Parts: sequence; structure tokens; C-alpha cells
Amino acid sequence: TSSVFARIGETQNQLNNRYDKSFPAGEEAVFSEGRLLKFGKVVVYQSDGWTITATFINNRCERIRYKKVGAWTDAQIYAVLKANSNGQTWTKSDPYNKHQKQWIGVGSSSAFWQSFSNMDMKTDAYYVATERLKKDAVRKSKEVPNF
Repeated sequence: TSSVFARIGETQNQLNNRYDKSFPAGEEAVFSEGRLLKFGKVVVYQSDGWTITATFINNRCERIRYKKVGAWTDAQIYAVLKANSNGQTWTKSDPYNKHQKQWIGVGSSSAFWQSFSNMDMKTDAYYVATERLKKDAVRKSKEVPNF
């Protein structure tokens, strides 16, 4: 089953070749200093009952979300983790129970699964990009004089 899954770190062309259906979905965004900061390109893929939402930063998938209809099996959860390991080991983290599970990878990379929602995986590069945007927003907000 892991061959079905897109992989974090792949380029958009690699994911496009893996799936027949893709839909541009705008940009990723974070909120900081009263501003909505857009970054990264978001593309949605569909395959065999799965919806895969990929965020590309510098043409690499740095965030990926897997969603499916119906309950996830343990085999599916671990297949997604394995397909997105890139040679790293995922370590269980809190929370970890039957409704939600979290793993930490290299650096600040993470995987978070919720039984009623999806699996959301983010790389270290994703967190670096969002922190850089937030710091830039703080700097810009200090440049504005107090009225």
C-alpha cells in the first residue's frame, strides 16, 4: 500500500506523475502579528479514495496531509509513516492514544494523526519557513510607528 502514498520531500512533478488527478488549491498561510502570511503552493491529489494535500516550498513537498473516507487501519497509519520516513526514525510522542497519535522525526519534523480527521506531516524545512515568516512579521510590525 505504501506505493499509493505521495512522499514528503518529492517535487511537484514527481507527485503529478504518481497521480492522475491534481487540483491547485492556492497557498499555505500562517497568521502572525495580525497578518495572514501566505507562502508555499498547495496542490490536492486524489487517488483510490484518498485525498492528499501537499504544500510545496521551493518545489519540494514540505507538508503533506492524507485524508480518507472511513476508519484508518494501523497498517495504513504505519504505511504512511514508512513512505514518508526518508530514512529517519519516527519516535512516538504525546498525545498517543486510540484517537490521536503523534511522532517526532529529525529536527522539528512531525506527524500527527487524528482518527476523525487525517494524518498531517510537516518537515523541519516547513517549520523553518513558517518561523522565518513570523519573525519577519514581528520585525515589520515594529517598523510601524505607534499612533
